[in-house]
Amino acid sequence: RSLTALYKSERITQEELTPSITALLRDPALVLRNEAVISLRELKLRGLAPQLIATLHDPKNYHHGKPLWVPEKALFALQELGAQASLAQSFYPVLEKQKDPEFLNLVVDTLEKMTGKRLAPGQSIQLRVLAWKKELKG
Repeated sequence: RSLTALYKSERITQEELTPSITALLRDPALVLRNEAVISLRELKLRGLAPQLIATLHDPKNYHHGKPLWVPEKALFALQELGAQASLAQSFYPVLEKQKDPEFLNLVVDTLEKMTGKRLAPGQSIQLRVLAWKKELKG
C-alpha cells in the first residue's frame, strides 16, 4: 500500500506514478504485481485497462493454470474503473484457456459490465462462456 500512501501524501502526481505502476504490473515478484493492481484500483487510475488485461495473459500470474491473486484483482479493477467495450475481444484467449469456474464467472461478469450485454443469463458458467466465445469470435 506504499504506492497509494505515496500518492495520497501528495509527494507524487498521478502522471509520475502511472509509469511505475505499469512497470510493476510486469515485475517478477508476485507480491509487487499484486500491489500494483491494488494501487491502481485504489487510486482509480484510469486509462490502464490494456495493461490490466495484459495481466490476464501473463503466465507468471498463474500456477498450474490456476489464477493467482493478480488476474482476479485485475478483473475487479476493470469492473470498477470501467473498460472500453472495444477491449472485450482481448478476453477470448482467457475464455479459451481457463477452466476454473469461479474465475470464469468473474471474467464473464467483467465482460458484461464492459459491454452492457448479458449473454445466456441464468445459464451455467459453461454455457455463458460458450456464448461469450461465440460473441467475441464474431
